[in-house]
Amino acid sequence: GIAVVGMAGNGREALRRLESGGVDLMVIDIKMPEMDGLETLEHLHRSLSRVRVIVLSGHTRKVAEHTISALLLGAEDFVVKPSFG
Repeated sequence: GIAVVGMAGNGREALRRLESGGVDLMVIDIKMPEMDGLETLEHLHRSLSRVRVIVLSGHTRKVAEHTISALLLGAEDFVVKPSFG
């Protein structure tokens, strides 16, 4: 089972919430205010965090490039956001 233990509005807030422990998996968006998904992953990578990360990705070429960067920074996988449009 999966239990949601918290939510954050940006990467900086997510990193603060990780300090309390009890988080095994994090789902992050590439595009977030204040600290985006790549910056958050870079911080996790530098701190040798064992939190597993799944990245939410959009459909644009630029976002696809960022998704590849996220995978190189240690993200486990990515999920493409649905396009309603």
